Amino acid sequence: MVVVEFAQGFILDRLGQAGRYLIVGSGLFFSIWGLKELIAGWYPHLGNRGVARNKFGVPFEGGIFFLIMIVCFVGALLGRSNTLMMVFSLLFGPFVINGWAAFTMLQHLAIERVLPGRVMAGDSFTVEVRLKNQKTWLSIWMMRVTDLIMSRAERMTADVHFPRVPPSGTGHQRYRCLLTQRGRYDLGPVTVHATFPFGLIERGIVLPAVDSLLVYPRIGKLHPKWRRRLLQAQELVTENRPRSGPFDDDFHKLREYRTGDDPRAIHWKTSARRNELMVREYRESRDRSLVVLLDAWVPTTGTEDDRRRIELGISFAATACLDQLKRSREGGVTLIVTSTILTSWTTAGNRRTEPLLDLLALLEPTPKASLDRLLLEAAARHSPVGNRTILITPRPRAAQAALDAKRKESSARSTGLDDIYVIPAEEALLNEYVVW
Repeated sequence: MVVVEFAQGFILDRLGQAGRYLIVGSGLFFSIWGLKELIAGWYPHLGNRGVARNKFGVPFEGGIFFLIMIVCFVGALLGRSNTLMMVFSLLFGPFVINGWAAFTMLQHLAIERVLPGRVMAGDSFTVEVRLKNQKTWLSIWMMRVTDLIMSRAERMTADVHFPRVPPSGTGHQRYRCLLTQRGRYDLGPVTVHATFPFGLIERGIVLPAVDSLLVYPRIGKLHPKWRRRLLQAQELVTENRPRSGPFDDDFHKLREYRTGDDPRAIHWKTSARRNELMVREYRESRDRSLVVLLDAWVPTTGTEDDRRRIELGISFAATACLDQLKRSREGGVTLIVTSTILTSWTTAGNRRTEPLLDLLALLEPTPKASLDRLLLEAAARHSPVGNRTILITPRPRAAQAALDAKRKESSARSTGLDDIYVIPAEEALLNEYVVW
C-alpha cells in the first residue's frame, strides 16, 4: 500500500494529504502487525509470559470475500457510485459481525490437558484436551484447538474440534500421538481458533498451557542368542567359597561321599546319623550382577547414521538392563554412562526402573565422552564375586585399544577389565540380539 501510493499518488490526487497520511499509517501498522504474527507463528514461545495472546487471520473464503469488498470500495471511489458504496457496506457488515462474534467467544476460556508423564518411544498414547467455557450466558461454537508438540529434534501440531461447549461447561476431546524419538517433549502453548458464525475471519487466542512429557528409549526383547552368548550354563560344584552376599554358591543337596571330594564339604551330623560319609553339594549361583557400560559418543561432525547408531546403543542398554531386572532374582544392575559427565545408576536394593529410564531418556551424546573415565569407573566397581560386564560403544576399535592399554597398566585379575565384553553399536549386530 505504501509503495503503490508513493509511486502513483493515487490517494493523494483524490483525498489529499490527509488521505495519504491515512494510507501510509495504515500500511505501516499492518506491516508491523503482520511481521509480529509471522514471528509468533515461527516461535510460539517468544513473548508468551503466561498471558493469553490474541491472533488474527483470514481464511481462504474470507480472503475472497475481502477482495470482493475492496473491488466494490475502489469502484465506488473511482466511479463515485453510491450503489457500489452501499454494496460495500452490506458486505462489510457480516465481516465485522464475524470478527466481533469470534472475539467474544474467545473470552473467558481455560484449557488443560491430561497426558501420561512418561511413554515409550514407538508406543501410541492418548492426550485428552479439556476446554472450559467460563462464560455464564454464552455458548461457544465450532472451536478448533491446536496443540503444539516440540522437542529438540522435531515439531508437530495436533488439532481437535469442539462443536459446542455450553455456558459454564467443559468440552472433552482426545487425540492420539506416537513419538519415535526419546527425550523430553514440551506440549504447548495451545491456540484456540474461532471462525463462527460465517467463517470469514479467524480469531485466535494463545493460552499458556504448557506440559512436559518424557519419552523413554525404545525397548525390545532379547533374543535367546544373546543369552547363550552372555550367560553360562549352570554347573554343580562341591566347593563352598568363603564369601558373602547374593553371589555365594547355593546349597543344592546332600549326597554320598565320592573319592576326590573335598573333606571340608563333609556334613558330619548327617554322616553320623546314616553311618556313612555324606557331603554337601553346592550349585554355583549364576544370578550374577550385570554392569552395563554405555559410551555416549558421537563425532564432532556426526552424520545421521552416527546418531542412529548411538540411539540404537541406548535402546539396547535399556533393553539389557530391564531384561536383567526381570529375569534375575537377586543379581543387580549397574549402568555407567559417559557423556559430558560420568553418570551411573545401580539397583542398590531398589529395583524401580523409572530412574534408569529417566537417565537414558535425557542422555545427550557428545564428542567429549571419555572412554578412560568409563573404564576407570568400571574397574573401581569391580566385585570380587564376579560381574558380567558389557561395553556398548559406537567406536569399538578405540574402545578395545583403550581396554588393552588399561589391562597392561594393571592386573586384570584385580581390576576385572579382562571380563568386559565389547559390543559395537551396529544395527546389523544388535538386530541379531534384540527383537524390536
